[in-house]
Amino acid sequence: MNALDDFLSGVTVLEIDIEICQKFGEIRNNLRKEGKLIGNFDILIAATAILNDLEIITDNKADFLRVKEIKLWE
Repeated sequence: MNALDDFLSGVTVLEIDIEICQKFGEIRNNLRKEGKLIGNFDILIAATAILNDLEIITDNKADFLRVKEIKLWE
């Protein structure tokens, strides 16, 4: 087992599905309308977290707090 396999054995990998893509579009559209757009990868992370009822751990709270439904780990 290599280092990547060892690391991934303790991690749940979430796939990007149609629901996440739709949520991505919804979030991006809302942020664009508000003039508060953030990076696409951050939007994808937010959409995935929202639909899987997960909290995000980040040092980039300012961007993620623009997404209304997001839960940040305190």
